[in-house]
Amino acid sequence: MRHPRLIAALATTTLLLAACGSDSDEDKLTAIIKDGGKDPSTICDHLAPTLLTAFGTVKECKAKAKADDDKQDDVSIKSVVVDGTAATATISGSQGNQTVTFARPGSDWVITAIK
Repeated sequence: MRHPRLIAALATTTLLLAACGSDSDEDKLTAIIKDGGKDPSTICDHLAPTLLTAFGTVKECKAKAKADDDKQDDVSIKSVVVDGTAATATISGSQGNQTVTFARPGSDWVITAIK
């Protein structure tokens, strides 16, 4: 009799720990934006293919971002709204207010537009 209870207790504990360690979509998008403010080259890893074509490859995008050295440590995230596989973030920084749109075509979020 004790074994089923022990197994149930362990399973419940495992599920709770897994839930605590998982990031919400909002957390993931916030991290992409904050990381991009500190190191703009990280944004290149999250660009949708349509945006990446403006830079060529991810490597070329990162080289351009590092050359521009346009860090924005003061990026403020006003809002992040997730609607299924689409999301919008409103941010403010040294370049003023911007809207960043995201899509999740698979398991990872990609930036589809920055306005």
